[in-house]
Amino acid sequence: RFGISDPSKRAGGTLAILTSPYENWHLPPEYMALLSSYTGVMRDRYVLGKWVQAEGAVYPSWRRDRHVRERVGPFARYLIFVDDGYSVPCALLFVGVDSLGRGHVIRSAIRSGMLIAEKLSVVKRWQDQALRETNGVGIEAVIIDPSESQIKAEIREMGLRVLDGDNRIKTGISVTASAMENTIQGDPGLTVDPSCETLIAQVESYTWDSKIADRPIKVNDHGPDALR
Repeated sequence: RFGISDPSKRAGGTLAILTSPYENWHLPPEYMALLSSYTGVMRDRYVLGKWVQAEGAVYPSWRRDRHVRERVGPFARYLIFVDDGYSVPCALLFVGVDSLGRGHVIRSAIRSGMLIAEKLSVVKRWQDQALRETNGVGIEAVIIDPSESQIKAEIREMGLRVLDGDNRIKTGISVTASAMENTIQGDPGLTVDPSCETLIAQVESYTWDSKIADRPIKVNDHGPDALR
């Protein structure tokens, strides 16, 4: 009606006035900080006020030749991300973060039908590696969907710190996209080991749902869900 997406279709007598959130001095600083982290389509829509649709690749900056590489520890921090499931795939990601803040997915386990004992075995194997590489410090935290009470309790029984993940889709995607796009001393802010074949394939097929605003298509998305 207002001709924002196509000026040739603007109805007579209408006028569109586009403004930026930076012009609204009532917005709190923490909200503005969140907006400044947005990239790609979300920045176009929520910061620049452009009338664009979220479609295509969720992570358009992703390049296999840039983001898929081997990195050798030890890392400054070790984390495990979990998107739990049984009939649908469970995704566990073992992530190292170096002293410059660059994240690297060291290993991944993504498949359906995983019993709780298998998941705990994976976590223990990664914890053992982290213990060796950090002089006994080990995994800093295991980050899991807040609703997954059983696996959270089981991992706490192992003596590991468990944190609730942030389920805000838009925020998680924005933070992950920024890490992919950032360059820190010549390297991306986020990389993935070549052994993580399922995760790599899912990141590359992670696309926006054209029927639901700001939502990726819910197909083969468990690895990217854990990552964000």
